Amino acid sequence: MISIAIVEDEDSCAKQMEEYLARYADESGEVFETVRFCDGDEILENYRAQYDIILMDVQMPVMDGLEATRRIRSGENPLGRTIPILAMTAHAMRGDEERSFAVGMNAHLTKPIDVRELVFSLSRWESAARRNRK
Repeated sequence: MISIAIVEDEDSCAKQMEEYLARYADESGEVFETVRFCDGDEILENYRAQYDIILMDVQMPVMDGLEATRRIRSGENPLGRTIPILAMTAHAMRGDEERSFAVGMNAHLTKPIDVRELVFSLSRWESAARRNRK
């Protein structure tokens, strides 16, 4: 089982991610457990490195995903330095992807999320998630 934290302030986007994950689970046989957080500060308050992958919205009202990722990466829990964090953003301008990578995100998915890109990124980072769990 892969535990995924979805950090997304928009209900419709979070629901779409859950639907995509359910479809991917049906096709792959993988089992996903998801937990939703509505803002970057909310995941930081509850972060205990129990998640295998984080799907992180970049633009949120209280604490954006870039700052939340920066804090997870610099935190005291060593798993925070290695957990795969995938950016989800409507930002598709030059430099946006570089900003995501600069704070430690592992992938940059542009909204509206293409399910094929999500599946590709998840399949790429699942093995890292499994290594972190051991």
